[in-house]
Amino acid sequence: MKDTDSAFPLTDGVHVTLGMALRQYAAIQLKVPRSGDADIDAMIRESRRAEFAGLALAGYSVMFPEMGAINPKSAAEWCCGMADTLIAELEKEAGK
Repeated sequence: MKDTDSAFPLTDGVHVTLGMALRQYAAIQLKVPRSGDADIDAMIRESRRAEFAGLALAGYSVMFPEMGAINPKSAAEWCCGMADTLIAELEKEAGK
């Protein structure tokens, strides 16, 4: 894959519009913040954090089924902390 490849090239028979780069499209679909665009990478990181925190909350609710007795702020902080820890570890592994 070259950085110049286009994910969605369009043509009207005369002009070609490249559209989104293939690398950006792949990064978005794979949820890997390596698109080459800082804004897209930031959105991917934010999306991954929310997804991982949601998955942690699902696990948290199984561990503590009496969720009504648990402080929601504490649960959210724990889940976001778990998401941040996972992301840090994944980024460390990707850097090897």
